[in-house]
Amino acid sequence: MQTIANDDKTEDDAIAEDASKKNESILVDSVTEKANGIPSFYQNNSQRGVLTKREIKEKNLILFDNLRDINEDCYSNASYDFRIGEKFAVPKDNGSCIFNMSYQQLSCPHYKLDEPQIQSCRSYNNVVRIPAHSSIIFSTFEQVKLPGNIVGRFDLRIKWALQGLEFQAGTQIEPYYTGRLFGHIKNTTNREILIPFKERLLTVEFTYTSEMADIPIEKNKNEKFNTNTIEGYLSEYSVMEGSLSYLFTKIERAENDFRSKMEDTRDKINEGYAQILEANRFRNTIRMAVFMGVLTIILSVGLTFAVSKYTMEKDDYPFQKVYDLEQTLKALQVQQNKILGLKLELDSLKSVKQERNNEKK
Repeated sequence: MQTIANDDKTEDDAIAEDASKKNESILVDSVTEKANGIPSFYQNNSQRGVLTKREIKEKNLILFDNLRDINEDCYSNASYDFRIGEKFAVPKDNGSCIFNMSYQQLSCPHYKLDEPQIQSCRSYNNVVRIPAHSSIIFSTFEQVKLPGNIVGRFDLRIKWALQGLEFQAGTQIEPYYTGRLFGHIKNTTNREILIPFKERLLTVEFTYTSEMADIPIEKNKNEKFNTNTIEGYLSEYSVMEGSLSYLFTKIERAENDFRSKMEDTRDKINEGYAQILEANRFRNTIRMAVFMGVLTIILSVGLTFAVSKYTMEKDDYPFQKVYDLEQTLKALQVQQNKILGLKLELDSLKSVKQERNNEKK
Protein backbone atom coordinates (compact mmCIF):
# COMPACT_ATOMS: atom_id res chain seq x y z
CA MET A 1 0.00 0.00 0.00
CA GLN A 2 1.33 3.43 -0.96
CA THR A 3 1.54 6.35 1.44
CA ILE A 4 -0.90 9.24 0.93
CA ALA A 5 0.56 12.76 0.57
CA ASN A 6 -1.10 14.09 3.73
CA ASP A 7 0.24 11.36 6.07
CA ASP A 8 1.84 12.30 9.38
CA LYS A 9 5.47 13.36 8.84
CA THR A 10 6.77 12.06 12.20
CA GLU A 11 8.38 9.24 10.25
CA ASP A 12 11.36 11.54 9.63
CA ASP A 13 11.98 11.88 13.34
CA ALA A 14 11.81 8.14 13.79
CA ILE A 15 14.24 7.55 10.95
CA ALA A 16 16.63 10.15 12.27
CA GLU A 17 16.54 8.62 15.77
CA ASP A 18 17.10 5.15 14.37
CA ALA A 19 19.99 6.44 12.30
CA SER A 20 21.68 8.03 15.27
CA LYS A 21 21.49 4.73 17.17
CA LYS A 22 23.00 2.91 14.20
CA ASN A 23 25.79 5.47 13.92
CA GLU A 24 26.62 5.07 17.61
CA SER A 25 26.83 1.31 17.28
CA ILE A 26 29.03 1.37 14.17
CA LEU A 27 32.70 1.93 14.95
CA VAL A 28 34.93 2.40 11.97
CA ASP A 29 38.47 1.02 12.53
CA SER A 30 41.21 -0.34 10.37
CA VAL A 31 40.53 -3.91 11.39
CA THR A 32 36.90 -3.79 10.26
CA GLU A 33 37.51 -1.94 7.01
CA LYS A 34 40.29 -4.12 5.70
CA ALA A 35 37.88 -6.95 4.87
CA ASN A 36 37.49 -6.68 1.08
CA GLY A 37 37.72 -2.88 1.38
CA ILE A 38 34.01 -2.64 2.24
CA PRO A 39 33.08 0.19 4.68
CA SER A 40 32.01 -1.00 8.10
CA PHE A 41 28.57 0.55 7.63
CA TYR A 42 27.84 -1.82 4.77
CA GLN A 43 29.35 -4.77 6.62
CA ASN A 44 26.78 -4.23 9.33
CA ASN A 45 24.00 -3.09 7.04
CA SER A 46 22.62 -5.11 4.14
CA GLN A 47 20.95 -2.03 2.60
CA ARG A 48 23.22 -0.78 -0.16
CA GLY A 49 23.14 -0.16 -3.88
CA VAL A 50 20.18 0.78 -6.06
CA LEU A 51 16.71 0.13 -4.71
CA THR A 52 14.56 -2.41 -6.51
CA LYS A 53 10.90 -2.18 -7.37
CA ARG A 54 9.98 -4.05 -4.21
CA GLU A 55 12.05 -1.76 -1.98
CA ILE A 56 10.62 1.37 -3.60
CA LYS A 57 7.12 0.15 -2.79
CA GLU A 58 7.93 -1.14 0.72
CA LYS A 59 9.55 2.12 1.76
CA ASN A 60 6.67 4.16 0.35
CA LEU A 61 9.00 6.51 -1.50
CA ILE A 62 6.28 7.59 -3.94
CA LEU A 63 3.34 9.63 -2.68
CA PHE A 64 0.01 10.00 -4.44
CA ASP A 65 -2.83 12.43 -3.84
CA ASN A 66 -5.20 9.55 -4.43
CA LEU A 67 -4.58 5.81 -4.42
CA ARG A 68 -6.46 5.58 -7.72
CA ASP A 69 -3.56 7.48 -9.29
CA ILE A 70 -1.19 4.53 -8.85
CA ASN A 71 0.01 3.15 -12.17
CA GLU A 72 1.99 -0.08 -12.12
CA ASP A 73 3.48 0.76 -15.53
CA CYS A 74 5.54 3.46 -13.84
CA TYR A 75 7.49 0.87 -11.81
CA SER A 76 10.53 -0.77 -13.35
CA ASN A 77 12.86 -3.35 -11.81
CA ALA A 78 15.12 -0.68 -10.29
CA SER A 79 13.48 2.69 -11.00
CA TYR A 80 10.26 4.63 -11.11
CA ASP A 81 8.91 6.83 -13.92
CA PHE A 82 7.46 10.10 -12.69
CA ARG A 83 4.61 11.53 -14.72
CA ILE A 84 4.17 15.14 -15.80
CA GLY A 85 1.79 17.23 -13.71
CA GLU A 86 -1.12 19.43 -14.60
CA LYS A 87 0.46 22.87 -14.38
CA PHE A 88 3.52 24.25 -16.11
CA ALA A 89 5.18 27.65 -16.36
CA VAL A 90 6.03 29.43 -19.60
CA PRO A 91 8.69 32.21 -19.68
CA LYS A 92 7.20 35.60 -20.39
CA ASP A 93 7.79 36.69 -23.96
CA ASN A 94 7.56 40.40 -23.20
CA GLY A 95 10.71 41.31 -25.01
CA SER A 96 12.71 42.23 -21.92
CA CYS A 97 16.32 41.12 -21.79
CA ILE A 98 18.54 40.48 -18.80
CA PHE A 99 21.37 42.37 -20.51
CA ASN A 100 19.28 45.53 -20.34
CA MET A 101 19.22 45.42 -16.55
CA SER A 102 21.55 47.50 -14.42
CA TYR A 103 24.50 46.02 -12.60
CA GLN A 104 22.83 46.80 -9.28
CA GLN A 105 19.78 44.77 -10.24
CA LEU A 106 21.86 41.79 -11.33
CA SER A 107 24.05 41.85 -8.24
CA CYS A 108 21.17 42.25 -5.80
CA PRO A 109 20.29 38.82 -4.30
CA HIS A 110 16.72 39.94 -3.63
CA TYR A 111 16.03 41.19 -7.15
CA LYS A 112 13.60 38.97 -9.03
CA LEU A 113 12.26 39.01 -12.55
CA ASP A 114 8.55 39.09 -13.27
CA GLU A 115 6.67 35.90 -12.57
CA PRO A 116 6.29 33.53 -15.54
CA GLN A 117 2.93 32.62 -16.97
CA ILE A 118 1.56 29.55 -15.22
CA GLN A 119 -0.77 27.52 -17.40
CA SER A 120 -2.83 24.37 -17.00
CA CYS A 121 -2.85 21.52 -19.46
CA ARG A 122 -6.60 21.25 -18.93
CA SER A 123 -6.88 24.39 -21.06
CA TYR A 124 -5.31 22.45 -23.94
CA ASN A 125 -7.30 19.19 -23.85
CA ASN A 126 -5.06 17.74 -21.12
CA VAL A 127 -1.90 18.27 -23.13
CA VAL A 128 1.24 20.18 -22.13
CA ARG A 129 2.30 22.31 -25.11
CA ILE A 130 5.95 23.17 -25.75
CA PRO A 131 6.18 25.48 -28.78
CA ALA A 132 9.10 25.23 -31.20
CA HIS A 133 12.37 26.63 -29.81
CA SER A 134 10.65 27.37 -26.51
CA SER A 135 10.77 25.93 -23.00
CA ILE A 136 8.64 25.27 -19.94
CA ILE A 137 9.11 24.66 -16.23
CA PHE A 138 7.11 21.66 -15.09
CA SER A 139 6.28 19.69 -11.96
CA THR A 140 5.65 15.99 -11.58
CA PHE A 141 2.28 14.45 -10.92
CA GLU A 142 3.59 12.30 -8.05
CA GLN A 143 5.52 13.37 -5.01
CA VAL A 144 8.57 11.76 -3.48
CA LYS A 145 9.42 11.28 0.20
CA LEU A 146 12.96 10.17 1.01
CA PRO A 147 14.41 9.01 4.31
CA GLY A 148 17.85 10.08 5.48
CA ASN A 149 19.74 7.18 3.89
CA ILE A 150 18.36 7.32 0.35
CA VAL A 151 19.06 9.71 -2.53
CA GLY A 152 17.47 9.88 -5.96
CA ARG A 153 18.93 10.60 -9.37
CA PHE A 154 16.72 11.28 -12.33
CA ASP A 155 16.77 12.23 -15.97
CA LEU A 156 14.50 12.57 -18.98
CA ARG A 157 13.22 9.37 -20.54
CA ILE A 158 14.98 8.59 -23.80
CA LYS A 159 11.64 8.59 -25.62
CA TRP A 160 11.35 12.35 -25.16
CA ALA A 161 15.03 13.06 -25.65
CA LEU A 162 14.86 11.49 -29.09
CA GLN A 163 12.01 13.83 -29.98
CA GLY A 164 14.23 16.86 -29.37
CA LEU A 165 13.63 17.75 -25.71
CA GLU A 166 16.47 18.81 -23.42
CA PHE A 167 16.08 18.47 -19.66
CA GLN A 168 17.73 20.43 -16.84
CA ALA A 169 17.25 19.98 -13.11
CA GLY A 170 19.14 19.60 -9.88
CA THR A 171 21.85 16.96 -9.67
CA GLN A 172 19.94 14.67 -7.29
CA ILE A 173 17.07 14.35 -4.84
CA GLU A 174 18.52 14.95 -1.39
CA PRO A 175 17.77 12.79 1.65
CA TYR A 176 14.72 13.94 3.67
CA TYR A 177 13.25 15.67 0.62
CA THR A 178 9.46 15.59 0.40
CA GLY A 179 7.55 17.07 -2.50
CA ARG A 180 7.17 17.07 -6.24
CA LEU A 181 10.04 17.14 -8.70
CA PHE A 182 10.57 20.19 -10.85
CA GLY A 183 12.62 20.78 -13.95
CA HIS A 184 13.17 22.82 -17.09
CA ILE A 185 12.47 21.34 -20.53
CA LYS A 186 13.58 22.99 -23.77
CA ASN A 187 12.21 22.15 -27.19
CA THR A 188 15.18 22.26 -29.59
CA THR A 189 13.11 21.50 -32.69
CA ASN A 190 11.24 23.75 -35.11
CA ARG A 191 7.90 22.10 -34.34
CA GLU A 192 5.58 22.06 -31.36
CA ILE A 193 5.87 19.06 -29.01
CA LEU A 194 2.84 17.86 -27.05
CA ILE A 195 3.07 15.84 -23.82
CA PRO A 196 -0.18 14.30 -22.56
CA PHE A 197 -1.13 14.87 -18.94
CA LYS A 198 0.20 12.07 -16.67
CA GLU A 199 2.57 10.88 -19.38
CA ARG A 200 5.72 9.23 -18.01
CA LEU A 201 8.47 11.84 -18.32
CA LEU A 202 11.30 11.25 -15.84
CA THR A 203 13.03 8.07 -14.73
CA VAL A 204 14.29 8.10 -11.13
CA GLU A 205 16.59 5.58 -9.50
CA PHE A 206 17.03 5.51 -5.74
CA THR A 207 20.30 4.64 -4.03
CA TYR A 208 21.28 3.99 -0.44
CA THR A 209 23.86 6.29 1.10
CA SER A 210 26.92 4.97 2.94
CA GLU A 211 25.46 6.25 6.19
CA MET A 212 22.48 8.12 7.49
CA ALA A 213 22.58 11.76 6.36
CA ASP A 214 22.41 14.57 8.88
CA ILE A 215 19.03 16.12 9.35
CA PRO A 216 19.00 19.69 7.99
CA ILE A 217 18.83 22.56 10.45
CA GLU A 218 15.27 22.99 9.33
CA LYS A 219 13.53 19.67 9.80
CA ASN A 220 12.76 19.75 6.14
CA LYS A 221 14.83 22.15 4.09
CA ASN A 222 11.89 22.53 1.75
CA GLU A 223 9.43 23.79 4.35
CA LYS A 224 10.37 27.40 3.54
CA PHE A 225 8.21 27.15 0.42
CA ASN A 226 5.42 24.93 -0.77
CA THR A 227 6.99 22.10 -2.76
CA ASN A 228 3.61 20.66 -3.67
CA THR A 229 2.77 23.41 -6.19
CA ILE A 230 4.69 24.98 -9.03
CA GLU A 231 3.59 28.40 -7.81
CA GLY A 232 5.26 27.82 -4.47
CA TYR A 233 8.38 26.44 -6.09
CA LEU A 234 8.77 29.38 -8.47
CA SER A 235 8.21 31.90 -5.70
CA GLU A 236 11.71 31.10 -4.47
CA TYR A 237 13.52 31.57 -7.77
CA SER A 238 14.07 34.18 -10.46
CA VAL A 239 12.90 32.74 -13.75
CA MET A 240 14.21 33.76 -17.13
CA GLU A 241 12.17 35.89 -19.45
CA GLY A 242 11.90 35.27 -23.16
CA SER A 243 13.05 32.26 -25.13
CA LEU A 244 14.43 31.25 -28.48
CA SER A 245 10.89 31.12 -29.80
CA TYR A 246 10.41 34.78 -28.88
CA LEU A 247 13.74 35.62 -30.53
CA PHE A 248 12.70 33.78 -33.68
CA THR A 249 9.31 35.51 -33.51
CA LYS A 250 11.02 38.90 -33.34
CA ILE A 251 13.28 37.94 -36.25
CA GLU A 252 10.26 36.76 -38.24
CA ARG A 253 8.37 39.97 -37.45
CA ALA A 254 11.38 42.04 -38.46
CA GLU A 255 11.72 40.00 -41.66
CA ASN A 256 8.01 40.43 -42.45
CA ASP A 257 8.25 44.16 -41.73
CA PHE A 258 11.31 44.40 -43.97
CA ARG A 259 9.52 42.49 -46.72
CA SER A 260 6.47 44.73 -46.36
CA LYS A 261 8.62 47.82 -46.66
CA MET A 262 10.44 46.34 -49.63
CA GLU A 263 7.11 45.58 -51.31
CA ASP A 264 5.93 49.14 -50.65
CA THR A 265 9.18 50.49 -52.04
CA ARG A 266 8.87 48.22 -55.06
CA ASP A 267 5.28 49.37 -55.65
CA LYS A 268 6.36 53.00 -55.42
CA ILE A 269 9.23 52.35 -57.82
CA ASN A 270 6.87 50.61 -60.23
CA GLU A 271 4.39 53.46 -59.92
CA GLY A 272 7.12 56.02 -60.57
CA TYR A 273 8.42 54.00 -63.49
CA ALA A 274 4.89 53.83 -64.93
CA GLN A 275 4.57 57.60 -64.60
CA ILE A 276 7.91 58.05 -66.32
CA LEU A 277 6.79 55.74 -69.14
CA GLU A 278 3.53 57.66 -69.48
CA ALA A 279 5.40 60.97 -69.59
CA ASN A 280 7.82 59.60 -72.15
CA ARG A 281 4.94 58.25 -74.20
CA PHE A 282 3.22 61.67 -74.16
CA ARG A 283 6.49 63.41 -75.00
CA ASN A 284 7.09 61.01 -77.86
CA THR A 285 3.57 61.61 -79.15
CA ILE A 286 4.15 65.35 -79.21
CA ARG A 287 7.47 64.88 -80.88
CA MET A 288 5.90 62.63 -83.49
CA ALA A 289 3.09 65.13 -84.17
CA VAL A 290 5.56 67.99 -84.57
CA PHE A 291 7.73 65.85 -86.79
CA MET A 292 4.78 64.84 -88.98
CA GLY A 293 3.64 68.48 -89.27
CA VAL A 294 7.07 69.67 -90.26
CA LEU A 295 7.40 66.76 -92.65
CA THR A 296 4.04 67.60 -94.22
CA ILE A 297 5.04 71.25 -94.74
CA ILE A 298 8.39 70.24 -96.15
CA LEU A 299 6.79 67.76 -98.52
CA SER A 300 4.14 70.27 -99.65
CA VAL A 301 6.62 73.05 -100.36
CA GLY A 302 9.15 70.68 -101.80
CA LEU A 303 6.61 68.99 -104.04
CA THR A 304 5.24 72.31 -105.31
CA PHE A 305 8.71 73.59 -105.95
CA ALA A 306 9.71 70.39 -107.64
CA VAL A 307 6.63 70.40 -109.91
CA SER A 308 7.11 74.06 -110.84
CA LYS A 309 10.75 73.55 -111.52
CA TYR A 310 10.04 70.49 -113.56
CA THR A 311 7.39 72.32 -115.61
CA MET A 312 9.64 75.30 -116.20
CA GLU A 313 12.53 73.08 -117.19
CA LYS A 314 10.27 71.26 -119.66
CA ASP A 315 9.04 74.60 -121.17
CA ASP A 316 5.48 73.47 -120.71
CA TYR A 317 4.23 76.56 -118.91
CA PRO A 318 2.39 78.99 -121.53
CA PHE A 319 3.67 82.29 -120.27
CA GLN A 320 3.06 84.16 -123.60
CA LYS A 321 -0.40 82.74 -124.13
CA VAL A 322 -1.42 83.79 -120.71
CA TYR A 323 -0.11 87.27 -121.32
CA ASP A 324 -1.86 87.54 -124.67
CA LEU A 325 -5.12 86.31 -123.15
CA GLU A 326 -4.81 88.84 -120.36
CA GLN A 327 -4.27 91.64 -122.92
CA THR A 328 -7.21 90.47 -125.04
CA LEU A 329 -9.35 90.35 -121.90
CA LYS A 330 -8.39 93.90 -121.09
CA ALA A 331 -9.21 95.05 -124.68
CA LEU A 332 -12.57 93.30 -124.55
CA GLN A 333 -13.31 94.98 -121.26
CA VAL A 334 -12.53 98.38 -122.89
CA GLN A 335 -14.81 97.60 -125.85
CA GLN A 336 -17.50 96.46 -123.44
CA ASN A 337 -17.26 99.72 -121.59
CA LYS A 338 -17.57 101.68 -124.91
CA ILE A 339 -20.59 99.68 -125.92
CA LEU A 340 -22.20 100.30 -122.56
CA GLY A 341 -21.52 104.04 -123.03
CA LEU A 342 -23.07 104.07 -126.45
CA LYS A 343 -26.07 102.19 -125.16
CA LEU A 344 -26.55 104.77 -122.47
CA GLU A 345 -26.38 107.62 -125.03
CA LEU A 346 -28.88 105.80 -127.24
CA ASP A 347 -31.26 105.35 -124.38
CA SER A 348 -30.91 109.02 -123.50
CA LEU A 349 -31.72 110.09 -127.07
CA LYS A 350 -34.74 107.83 -127.16
CA SER A 351 -35.96 109.37 -123.97
CA VAL A 352 -35.61 112.92 -125.33
CA LYS A 353 -37.41 112.00 -128.57
CA GLN A 354 -40.26 110.51 -126.65
CA GLU A 355 -40.68 113.62 -124.58
CA ARG A 356 -40.80 115.79 -127.71
CA ASN A 357 -43.44 113.62 -129.30
CA ASN A 358 -45.57 113.92 -126.22
CA GLU A 359 -45.30 117.70 -126.26
CA LYS A 360 -46.45 117.89 -129.92
CA LYS A 361 -49.57 115.99 -129.12
